[in-house]
Amino acid sequence: MPPTDGVPPTDGVPPTDGVPPTDGVPPTDGVPTDETDANTVSKDEQYWASYYVGTTHGGQESAFGVNAATGHIKSYPANVSGQFGNYVRLVRGDIYGENSFVDNGDGTVTDLATGLMWQQADSGVGIDWEDSLDYAENLELGGYDDWILPDIKQLQSILDYTQSPTAINAEDVGPAIDTDYFEITQLPDGTTNTDSDYPYFWSSTSAYFGGDSTEHYYAWYASFGTAVDNNGDDSHGAGGVRFDTKVEGGPAGEGGERIDNYVRAVRYVGTGTTTNVEPMAEASGPYEGIVGDSIMLNGADSTDSDGTITSYAWDLDGDGQYDDATGVTTSYVGTTVGSFTVGLQVTDNDGATSIDTATITIANAAPAAGLSVTQSDGTTSVNESGTSDTISVTLDTQPTANVVVTVSSADVGEVTVSPSAITFTPQNWNVAQTITVLGAADRVFDGSQQVALTFATTSDDAAYAALGNVTVAAINGDIDLAPIPTQIFRPEFLIRPHVIPASSMRSAIIFEAFADTTLSVFPIGSASVSEIVRIVDENSQLIGAFQSGGMSVTVVAGKMYAITFETQTKDRIFSVQSNSANDAFSPVASRNILQPTDTSGDGFTTAVDALAVINYLSNNRIPAKGEGETFSTAEALLDVNGDDRISALDALVIINQLNSQSESSANIGEGETVDAMIPQSAFRLSDDVDPFDETSVFDETPVPLALKTVGPVAEPITNSRLTEVQRVDEVIGADYADSAISDDDFDLLAVDLWHTAK
Repeated sequence: MPPTDGVPPTDGVPPTDGVPPTDGVPPTDGVPTDETDANTVSKDEQYWASYYVGTTHGGQESAFGVNAATGHIKSYPANVSGQFGNYVRLVRGDIYGENSFVDNGDGTVTDLATGLMWQQADSGVGIDWEDSLDYAENLELGGYDDWILPDIKQLQSILDYTQSPTAINAEDVGPAIDTDYFEITQLPDGTTNTDSDYPYFWSSTSAYFGGDSTEHYYAWYASFGTAVDNNGDDSHGAGGVRFDTKVEGGPAGEGGERIDNYVRAVRYVGTGTTTNVEPMAEASGPYEGIVGDSIMLNGADSTDSDGTITSYAWDLDGDGQYDDATGVTTSYVGTTVGSFTVGLQVTDNDGATSIDTATITIANAAPAAGLSVTQSDGTTSVNESGTSDTISVTLDTQPTANVVVTVSSADVGEVTVSPSAITFTPQNWNVAQTITVLGAADRVFDGSQQVALTFATTSDDAAYAALGNVTVAAINGDIDLAPIPTQIFRPEFLIRPHVIPASSMRSAIIFEAFADTTLSVFPIGSASVSEIVRIVDENSQLIGAFQSGGMSVTVVAGKMYAITFETQTKDRIFSVQSNSANDAFSPVASRNILQPTDTSGDGFTTAVDALAVINYLSNNRIPAKGEGETFSTAEALLDVNGDDRISALDALVIINQLNSQSESSANIGEGETVDAMIPQSAFRLSDDVDPFDETSVFDETPVPLALKTVGPVAEPITNSRLTEVQRVDEVIGADYADSAISDDDFDLLAVDLWHTAK
């Protein structure tokens, strides 16, 4: 047994009774205990250990060899034999010798596996062996003064053979000690040929070198960094056990002396008392539950035979970390079906721990009636061009009777569904049925609209009859464009060059095609990079465009189109060409397809537009246009509602638009203004519009229905049906400034115009 006072003999001389030590330390005289002649045993006859994490001897993969004769533990190249070792001694049984460290929080660490208490830090400097004995004997730490220099067996017990400064794997690089618990001094760079190297530590165990020496000039040490040769290269590996001279001036042996090693003192814990018995964790179980249930876990059956359990820690997510819950009991909520493992770790009053696991089986809850409505890609998106999307519908459980699912749209003007009802039977309840969602065109610039789609169930199955409605949202993308103020030009012929004057307003030529043909537009002269010309159909859908170039489109007989010219800073000439003659087109359009309520073509909806329709009705009694006939010049742009006739309804559409504008302007803020809408039965061109010199291009200048400025006519209105105009004054207001349009005004105008048209 080690000395009971914890201090080895200060003279380093072992007892002379000749009894081999019983503590497992190599014989202090270096001679084996069997009958083998010591002089015939080579110190290089090694027994292989299983592995070494680093490299030695010039970077060769290595393994430890244990010399049972001398006690050395050294690393050698693993792929050689001969003098570096041929021998193997096999073993079987359970793994033993695992450390169980506890940080005592006072500069000491207890290893529950050996019953030893260690100095957490080291001496910080290298000293010779005799000074090491004094250092340990005089140490006072953690309230104790019985510290000793550890023997080689004790010192080897805290070596961590999974770490080395020359480890092959980066995660294994470090000193051969558990740095989670111990501090270790790093050697100054250049001490050895290995970066970040660590020192040797003295043991109290003496040794001698060679059979000719009877004095114990040597002592064993353990290398917690590399075990180097005379050149400073790693020769025997981190964790190697070797000996060297105790003090300067001893026998040199092989190579230079290494007398200044570090110290980590040790003491016996509770000499004469029993070792702490680890607690026994008991997680109970197995446990069972269903999805969503809270399951109570109980560790109350855990025990500690020689003390008390001070803490309970649970691992509920199976990651091996006991950081999910604390306490004797805790709860577990299963979110998915399956079998899961939970763990319990208990710690006793001496810091010892124990772990136990339990199995939890989670099953599905009893199914409940439900309606599964699945939108494609998680959303339902359509647009006003008629695109579609789909929604899949199934029942969650088998019904006892047919279930009818009715699908409805909160706004069929935006979104429609088909079919509007589907039926599930007890046989096809889990077969998905598809609802098609379509976008509807409202020809209103109202932005994208969100529409609620409601799924309601009816059934003789009580559970499905009581089921609440399911509502999802569908988005109908708006393809309508906000009306852009556009002045309309009416040329005598379409197929010809056209002068488009400089203007801060968009310009357009609206025409009707009488044949299926192609139409091309090209600029004459150098095109500006800012010029943009488009052709749209009567639904304002773009069918052709160019920017700083030309374009060709196909037009269809009976359809109206508009060629639009964006704002320009100077007059420009554009040539409209076709493979058909001028008689295939009419430059007179019955309706302003860009802004139907702008009958004057000045780019805005004002009272002038309503009066244009009223004046026409007051002076003409023309029946509806017959098939194949075209509108006359006088009728151009007056068919506001697109029903191929000019009637009081067209005026009412304009007045309704004016009324909407009036309601909007009623809410303007202080200091804001609203453009006046001055009604008139005739209009004249502004005198400040420069005339065009177009004699070299075409015979007469295209006549816009209205240009930049339209002023009221000062002279009295010449109208044989003055009564109707006076009635319009009653509708709109004598001074055109303050009177809002009412329902009575609509009724009065409708009745009067009906009598006029008879």
